[in-house]
Amino acid sequence: MRTLVRHLCGVWSGLVLFFLISGTAFGQSHESLYPCFIDLPGWEAEEAFGMDPNDWVMTTGTKRDLIAATRDYEKGDKSLSAVIQVGPGIAALYADMPESESNSGGMHVTVKKIKGHQTRIECHREDETNYCDIRIVLFSDKKSGGILMFTSEGLTEKEALGTAQKFDWELMSEKARSLKFHSQ
Repeated sequence: MRTLVRHLCGVWSGLVLFFLISGTAFGQSHESLYPCFIDLPGWEAEEAFGMDPNDWVMTTGTKRDLIAATRDYEKGDKSLSAVIQVGPGIAALYADMPESESNSGGMHVTVKKIKGHQTRIECHREDETNYCDIRIVLFSDKKSGGILMFTSEGLTEKEALGTAQKFDWELMSEKARSLKFHSQ
């Protein structure tokens, strides 16, 4: 789990730079995304948690037009984090990626449409453990975007994608799309 946390911190810190966008607060809360996080049979799960733009101010001193909700799951030595992020430009990077597949240095990366959503899957093996990072574009338009991220430790690529597909991506897209800025 510590390795997953270090991996998530690295992924998260890279994304934080992308989120430094000023603006007004959203009209709804991260709590409206909680029903999207299902119970997975055989997995133990933490309660969902999240942050709204005002929460970012309290924890970082910087206001961000970002709503994020997360739920963490564990099953023996396997772990999975499901994260929904909504805000300006969040999904733009992934929405326009062309379909592709590559293998390099033990890392397998695939970009393709799954269930009508642009999806990027990146998996690698380190110290006998599999790590997968799956990014699903929930929506992307001129004002905002939503992305669903699954980060797993101990799951093969097939297991990680299969587990991610148990979630209702359309419900997540609908809920994420319903979050609006006060200025919209």
